[in-house]
Amino acid sequence: MQTLTAFSQEIASELPINCDKKTDVFQIVEEKKNQALIFYTDKKKITALRLDNSLNIMDSIKVSRNPEELKTLLGYNINGNNYSILWSGSKSKNIAIQSFDFEKKETLVKHTTLDFENEKLFKKLTVNGVFYMLTIVKASNIINLYKFENDSFTKKTIDLSEKRFLGYENRFDLLYTIISENRLSDPAFTFELISNETPPSLVLSSSKRKIYSQENQIVLTLDVCKLYTQIIRINLNDFSAQCQFITQPKIQDTDYPTGDSNSFVLNDKIVQMRSKSDILLLKFKNQNGEELKSYELKADEEIPFKNSDIIQENGSVNNVRILDKSNQLIRKIDNLNPSISSYLLDDKIYLTIGGVSPPQNNNAVMYGGMIGGFTGAIIAVALTSNYSMNNLNSYNKRKVVYVNCVFDTDFNHIDTEMQKLAFDKVRFFAEEKKFYLGQTVFKMNNALYFGGYSPDKKKYLFYRFND
Repeated sequence: MQTLTAFSQEIASELPINCDKKTDVFQIVEEKKNQALIFYTDKKKITALRLDNSLNIMDSIKVSRNPEELKTLLGYNINGNNYSILWSGSKSKNIAIQSFDFEKKETLVKHTTLDFENEKLFKKLTVNGVFYMLTIVKASNIINLYKFENDSFTKKTIDLSEKRFLGYENRFDLLYTIISENRLSDPAFTFELISNETPPSLVLSSSKRKIYSQENQIVLTLDVCKLYTQIIRINLNDFSAQCQFITQPKIQDTDYPTGDSNSFVLNDKIVQMRSKSDILLLKFKNQNGEELKSYELKADEEIPFKNSDIIQENGSVNNVRILDKSNQLIRKIDNLNPSISSYLLDDKIYLTIGGVSPPQNNNAVMYGGMIGGFTGAIIAVALTSNYSMNNLNSYNKRKVVYVNCVFDTDFNHIDTEMQKLAFDKVRFFAEEKKFYLGQTVFKMNNALYFGGYSPDKKKYLFYRFND
C-alpha cells in the first residue's frame, strides 16, 4: 500500500470573506474580460464579488436572500454586463431570475414559471453564456430545449421521431425509455456533463449517458448499447439535430459483442474502448466513425501505451496501491465500469483508461429514484451546481483503477514521463485542506484555482496551480 502526501502551495489571493459550513460558492469565469464573478450564498444573504485576473476585488454587491424564493441554484446567464442567476423556488414550477448589475451596483429579482406537463427534465447547462434546460417528452423521441433569453424561456423542439435508438438490451426502443432507465452508473433522467473546465474524472466519464458542449452545439452520447456509440448533435443556431451510430470495437467477430464498452468525445474525435477479462481494445475515430488509430492490450503483455504506473485508488487520492501487471488492470476494469477520460494540452492528448466502482455507500439507486420520481420538477437532485467541485470530489468513496497515457494529436503514443496536471495537484492539495469551508475550483488564465475559507486565517484563500 502506498500513501501519497500533498505539498505546500503558494497563495494567489486573500479575500476578507467569511464562510460557514452552510456557505455555497458559485463562480462565473469570463476569460475575454479577464475577470471572475464569485457568489457566496448562505441562508440569509448573497455576496457577489467581481475579481480581476489576479483575483483581487474590483467591486462587490451584497443582498439579502429569501431561501423560499431563492431555494436551489439552477445556473446562470450572461447578457453583456448583466448577469442572471436562476433559482428554483419552494414550489417546483417557480423560477426566480436574480440579475446583478455591477455598473449600477444593484440587483433585481423577476419571476417566471415553467410547467413541464408531459415531459421530464434531464439536463441543465450554460453554453456560451446562455442557459438551457433539456427535457424529453414522455413515450417519445422528442427533445424540448428551453432557452433562457430576455428574462423568459423560449421553447425549441427537436423531433427525432423518425430516428431509431438502441437500448440496454441491444433492441430498438424509444429515447424516453432509454433515458428513463435507472442504473447505478446512470440514474434515471440524467446525462453526465463533461466540461473542459477541468480534466474530467474517470468517475464522471464512466457514465453511459454523457453530454458535451462544443462551441455552437450540444452533443449527447449514449453507450447503453454494446453495439454502438449513439450520438445526437443539436445545433444551437438553428436547433437542427443530427444522429449517428458509431460501431463499438469487437473483441470477437460475432453479432453479439462480448465485454463492456464506453466512449469519450474529444473535440471532433471519439475514443472508444471495449474490455473483457483478458483483452482491452482502444480505438480512435473521427466524427464520421472512420478509424484513425487502434491499440490492443492482452492480459499477458506489457501495456505498450502507458506513461504511468497502474494505480488503484481506494476511496482517496492518499490511499493508493500500485499494480504490477497489465492483467490486473484488465481484470479489474472488467469487474468495474469501464471508463475513458481525455484532455488536450499543448498539442498532447492526455488519456486515462480504467474502471470505476459504484459509490461504496450505494446511494446511487436512491438518488436515481428521487430524480425519476419528480413530476414536472424544475430541479433534479445534485451535490452542487459547481461542475469542477463535483469533478474534484467524484473519486471519494469509490475504488478506481487506471493508467495514464500520452499521445500526439495523430494518436501516436509518446514515450515520455507523465506530467502531473494541475487537476492532479489540486486533488492532493484539497485532500490536505478538507477543513476549508465554501470550497471551489475553476480554470482561468490557463491556470487552475482552488479556493476555500481558512478558519485559522479567517480569510478566503485562492491557490494557483499550473500544468
